[in-house]
Amino acid sequence: MPKHIALKGDNDLYLSARWIQGYQYLQFASSDHGDPTVGNEVFITKDGSIRIKNNYFGKFWRRSPNWIWADSDDTTTDNLDTLFSPVKVGDNVIALRNLGNANFCKRLTIEGKPEPLA
Repeated sequence: MPKHIALKGDNDLYLSARWIQGYQYLQFASSDHGDPTVGNEVFITKDGSIRIKNNYFGKFWRRSPNWIWADSDDTTTDNLDTLFSPVKVGDNVIALRNLGNANFCKRLTIEGKPEPLA
């Protein structure tokens, strides 16, 4: 897994840091891979799972309750909600499974929030 990533969704937009209703969401909203909100840094743990830190917010990804936020300052690997398992789906294509609930991450529109990561 590369150290630095930008993730592109099935809507051809990049996952980007966005403030929505005062919260730090990750939303498939940018068409530019050079947008400063789309960069993320990957940290591989001893067991092979990963933690992802959004460069724009400077925070780690965290699941709560089923949204993925970029709001965690936790630097340990103790919180399963901040750990993900990458699954190779194809060439340059991965799926991410959150270890806190064992669900795959996906683009979701619900509760009036357009296409954040869940």
